[in-house]
Amino acid sequence: MPDMNSEAMKNFLSYTKACLVKKSKRSETSDSGFNEDVMKENRLIRILCKKGSLAPRRCADAMNEKYGYDLRGSDVIDIFKSFKITQEERQEMIEWAEKLGKLFMKALDSGKAEDYDAFLEKREENVNSRKSKRPKIRNRFACMKLCTVLPELGNTEEGPVIEKFGQVFAMYYLYDITDALAEYCNSDKGHGLKNLKAEEEEENKSNKEVSRLEQALERSDMMLKDLQDEFDERLEESKVKEMADFFSRLNSDKYGRILDELLNVRKGVTRLKKEHCELPPEIGGLLIMTQKLTQFVRDSGINPIMKPQEIKKVKAADIEFCDYDGSPFADKDEEKTVQVVSPGWIYSDKDLQIARPKVKEVEDNE
Repeated sequence: MPDMNSEAMKNFLSYTKACLVKKSKRSETSDSGFNEDVMKENRLIRILCKKGSLAPRRCADAMNEKYGYDLRGSDVIDIFKSFKITQEERQEMIEWAEKLGKLFMKALDSGKAEDYDAFLEKREENVNSRKSKRPKIRNRFACMKLCTVLPELGNTEEGPVIEKFGQVFAMYYLYDITDALAEYCNSDKGHGLKNLKAEEEEENKSNKEVSRLEQALERSDMMLKDLQDEFDERLEESKVKEMADFFSRLNSDKYGRILDELLNVRKGVTRLKKEHCELPPEIGGLLIMTQKLTQFVRDSGINPIMKPQEIKKVKAADIEFCDYDGSPFADKDEEKTVQVVSPGWIYSDKDLQIARPKVKEVEDNE
């Protein structure tokens, strides 16, 4: 463990805390800064960085226990999807962050430039070599891991403010930590922006200050552009969420599960047509409205997850993300017969679940 009382460590923590406080204040006033979804994502990342890869249900339990949420496994899956990486990439990210944290602490412990270089090399490593573009979420994994192994990095008098940071603030705070570590280890390598150390050895004090200000201005300009990009991205995500919430309300108990009823009405009309039943002209307009509303739902990319009233055999894992009404499963291999009471709905274009399927245990007649 590094000497937390050394002068070098005090300077390191003083610098990173000043950067943290500054970015925290900016995040509170930035349109692309703090919101509850960002905090929830970061808290989940922190749990993954501390405990490693966990099943969605176990992640939900850990979140509920530590932060007082009321999450289900399906809620955690939705958060995972917001990361925009695959399950394999997420596992690679966790392992990468774990190695990064160890190299970070080793550099702090030794104060050697070669250990800083190893940390920097790992930080710049492409998490998934199959893709040339690094996932944006990697910076938040890195920040959360470093703040897990050294909690002082993420905390101020106001608490763990690092949990408020989105992609951009996490990335630039990671740059700040890297700069501080380079100074701590007396390395001549920076975070990837303009390296000033060699120039500083040759320039006088006034020129050094000008160079530092130019570097700070360059970084601020880059951060402002990145913040705008992040704001545009979150605006689009907000539109998708609003649309999902709209259809979710349509299928709520309060409004009589309109989406489910559309399927029932369509099935009933199809059956009547096959039986050549003549429908009263007084309800012709109602049928047209139902048909057009069904078309609107389809055109919006909202589709059922299961087949209504279907009866099938399932194991516990098969219905983990359904609302299940029945007796408990004895073990993971036990099979039960269930009937689909409500099919559940998904926003197919965005792979976003709108409503959970509901299944009920029924007597097996076989």
